[in-house]
Amino acid sequence: MVPWNFATMTAQNMLLPLNDYLDEYAPYIVENCMKFTDACVMDGQILAIPTFRLFNTAQYLIYRKDVLEALDLYDEAMAVDSWSALETLLLKVKDAQDTLPEELQTPTIFGQQNGSGSVVAYQGVDWAPDKWSDNRSADYLGCEYIWVNPDTDKVENHITDASAVGNYQRMYKWYHEGLISKDASTSQEYSDTLMANGQFFCYMSNAEYGVATAKSNNTGRDLCAIKVVDIGATTAYCSCFDWGLPSTCENPEAAVAAMNLFFSDRDVANLMVWGIEGRDYEVIDGCAQRLEGRKYEALEYFQGNQFLTYPAVNPEGAALRENQFIDNDNAPISPYFGLVIDNTEIANELTAVKNVFDKYYPTLGAGEVEATEELIAKFDKEMNDAGMDKILAFYQAACDDWNS
Repeated sequence: MVPWNFATMTAQNMLLPLNDYLDEYAPYIVENCMKFTDACVMDGQILAIPTFRLFNTAQYLIYRKDVLEALDLYDEAMAVDSWSALETLLLKVKDAQDTLPEELQTPTIFGQQNGSGSVVAYQGVDWAPDKWSDNRSADYLGCEYIWVNPDTDKVENHITDASAVGNYQRMYKWYHEGLISKDASTSQEYSDTLMANGQFFCYMSNAEYGVATAKSNNTGRDLCAIKVVDIGATTAYCSCFDWGLPSTCENPEAAVAAMNLFFSDRDVANLMVWGIEGRDYEVIDGCAQRLEGRKYEALEYFQGNQFLTYPAVNPEGAALRENQFIDNDNAPISPYFGLVIDNTEIANELTAVKNVFDKYYPTLGAGEVEATEELIAKFDKEMNDAGMDKILAFYQAACDDWNS
């Protein structure tokens, strides 16, 4: 498994090129799984194969369906198409907490996505406009502080720009309306865990088609979801959770053949995701249902081929996998897809900027402090003093070379 650090591993020569082995030893992978492999190519060398999974991502809003139904707000919630409409809904849920049964009450109305204060994920999305149809996404090249501005193709600081400030100001208002947890900036728990523990009414999530079913299974809650903004397929997303061979592999032919088995055999795929049928899961109308007392379970997107596995029990039934495959095949592709950037040259600057980010972002992103002009100017200056200008120039040069 090559998790999240493909560029670093390639820079350190940790991965064995696969070009000479795939045609002979991995025919299924060559025929079926190569569409997104450019995310794992450096200097013409295929250094890993992305697990064949959902790459077409979007930001979704995840709701507690049982709460919505108890308050007769389901239809309104599923029709939300702007931040102002969502705020109206969230305030209704907040004001109705005392009328709900205890098991439906939640201390947090709008929850954070992760343990860094990120209530609304900032990577590559312009959240400032009120209407969701006006929110835009762009490739952030695997560097969380930047994006390639879709209007100019210029690499810009996306943490202190106008779009970021617009989101900070919205979160500040919601924080003081009591919609966001008071410890959102310091909590180390992730959204699914907190939803499972009954802490949230809703939260945002970067996810794929079928997210409501996936999140319901992850949390044990009956959830529903609406899409907020499309993101599509990017190099950074596709080059995490890949399978590759260590450069020290002694028998690459056998290893690649084994990889092909995991990607191509339906029984092996289901064994790796669900475990042993009858002990760990049962099949119901072409879908898998985990059994109590199971001894094994795994995340399906870690394994070779998600599309060969049974979907969990869901409203679409066994057709979910086909619908997911179609959605994936129609994924919008970043114009920078395949641009793999080795950023070791700016490692010191990235670390220094991260330290500044950790100082300012959590409380801004969680709405605890107001995004005043003075504070944002201070944040911006300290990022530049830490090397942000050099980071921007480095990524701009990579994009210019890609486009030339």
